[in-house]
Amino acid sequence: MKHPIHPMIVHFPIVGWTVTFFLDMYQYIYGVQWADLTQFVVVSSCIMAVIAMAAGLMDYLRQKPEQANARRIEQHMYWALALFAAFSFRALLPTMLTSQLLLWSLLTSAVGFVLLIYTAYLGGHLVYTHGLGGVAHFKKQPKSKD
Repeated sequence: MKHPIHPMIVHFPIVGWTVTFFLDMYQYIYGVQWADLTQFVVVSSCIMAVIAMAAGLMDYLRQKPEQANARRIEQHMYWALALFAAFSFRALLPTMLTSQLLLWSLLTSAVGFVLLIYTAYLGGHLVYTHGLGGVAHFKKQPKSKD
């Protein structure tokens, strides 16, 4: 496989967690109306994030990044883990109709959303500034003599 997988699937948890944040904000302001939908979105986004993180780790291990770029990739990975932890905690919150739980849901997803913005910035910086994630950065497969 010559192309990186992580950039192709990482958009699913990004969109899901963004929707979670805005649904939590809506529910906190207007009351719980979409609790089941929000819970489905955040849980499925966390599942997709595990797949995206595994693909990112696999892509990282297949590359031969320079030392400075390796540190940047690892920094992106650490922030992504913090982001995943925030939304995983949000996914574990029960969907009850109490205002205190609505506030916790909103605060947790707000922290996760801020971490999401920063982690996406770091990922975009790796791709657009340092040119990582392209086909040229992956190990060359030896050509078979068949």
